[in-house]
Amino acid sequence: AGLERFLLGSASGMLRHEAELAAALAALLLAASVLFLKELRLLAFDPLFAEAQGWPTARLDLLLFGLLTAFLVIGLPIAGLVLALALLVLPPATARLWSERLGGMLALSALFGALGGWIGAALSAALPHLPTGPAIVLVLSSLFFASLVGAPRRGVLALALRRARLRRAFRAAAPPAVAEPP
Repeated sequence: AGLERFLLGSASGMLRHEAELAAALAALLLAASVLFLKELRLLAFDPLFAEAQGWPTARLDLLLFGLLTAFLVIGLPIAGLVLALALLVLPPATARLWSERLGGMLALSALFGALGGWIGAALSAALPHLPTGPAIVLVLSSLFFASLVGAPRRGVLALALRRARLRRAFRAAAPPAVAEPP
């Protein structure tokens, strides 16, 4: 009874007025996020400090969860649960592997989300039996796993190389073993 549509959405079957409405609501969410970026950043990274400084943390929590809920309400009918959650989680997680700073993470997250949507939609258009939502999720997941392996500072390969260098440096700096007399 519509479970497949709820899970996978109908991104490729979206009408023009639905796309325009979703874009307008997304612009409002983006504007609210930018407007309250400083407060939301403080709440996300140090809520106890924010509370001690007198910030209304309960209201900011409500704002944050309201923005997340609005995103999901907008995204569910169009994109489906799977794609909406993937768009919420995978681009920021991928961006975190590449950047140490919040500004960089926000920019990279937007880039990865847009790139995943564009490539996924193009694959769906090129392959007739591939639905758009799952194609986008697969592309975003591929970007995440490629970043997990190859990111220059946090990737698995970079971590293995750092550990190998540390082991070599430790062995080179270790004093030679002293042989005990018989």
